[in-house]
Amino acid sequence: MKKPWQNRTITWGKRILIALVLLCAAMYGVLKMAERSKEPLRLGLQDYISGVAGHPAQITDLVSATLIPDTAFKAKGIFIRDLKDDKKTLLKAEQGYVAVPFLSMIFGRPNYRGLEFKNVEVASNFWFPKKINFDFAGVSDPTPETAAPVFLMEGKYGELPFLVTSELSRKLNKKGILYQIQQNFPITFKLGQNEGQMDYKRSFSKTGFEKGVLTRGENTLEFKLEIIAKKNILARMNGALDGVFFNAELTKSEQDRVLKFISESNNTSDLENLKKFVTDIQNDLGFTDKNIKIIFERETQREEKQE
Repeated sequence: MKKPWQNRTITWGKRILIALVLLCAAMYGVLKMAERSKEPLRLGLQDYISGVAGHPAQITDLVSATLIPDTAFKAKGIFIRDLKDDKKTLLKAEQGYVAVPFLSMIFGRPNYRGLEFKNVEVASNFWFPKKINFDFAGVSDPTPETAAPVFLMEGKYGELPFLVTSELSRKLNKKGILYQIQQNFPITFKLGQNEGQMDYKRSFSKTGFEKGVLTRGENTLEFKLEIIAKKNILARMNGALDGVFFNAELTKSEQDRVLKFISESNNTSDLENLKKFVTDIQNDLGFTDKNIKIIFERETQREEKQE
């Protein structure tokens, strides 16, 4: 005689649900077991960084690692070596910590429980022409009662002190605080005498910066920049320096990059002021004609060439 439970049928929906539960339980067990073996995790993390950076990476000490429910790594001694010369260090960090919800990592969502890197050195001509020293780069949230959290970078670019902040959102759930990078957020920056702010905007059709304001000494440049990245056009910008309007376009060919500024003023002094302002910033950044060629013209000059 059959027992009552033997007469019950299990629908395909329930079977799939049971299979998913068993699969998740098995995955959870495997990941928890993997946490006990830090050496394979260290090597795996090295390979991941190498793939992202395009250069060999080394982690000398994986202090701690968890995979479930948050994927978190704390490491000391992080190095990225030159692809052609492994004795040359392109980037080194004294320590780093990254904590991301497991599901956010799987689906590529920009959510963090924690993110910080300390005492980072970036060799010249790896990211930018001059050497970069980060005292700190990561999430900063010292006063959650009165201010929004920010992603903060602070240090020196060459000999110039710099500070960059971009606002994050903060959510509190049962597992603690979750920091999120939004599609649109404000950015503030300081580099030597240069100081400014802008709003990063991203949509389905456009990506760029709006409401940009850059001051240097007594001069103020207002701008809007759109990232194009189509064919040979990389970006377009329009704005005004001390009330004098201009347009600019960044293009790329097989040989070099060209940034062309076109002043709408026919006054020679206005063009010279724009040239000096841009050239001073170019010198602070250390860019030369080998990195980018900058051209300055008046609107009438461009019209004459077209004719």
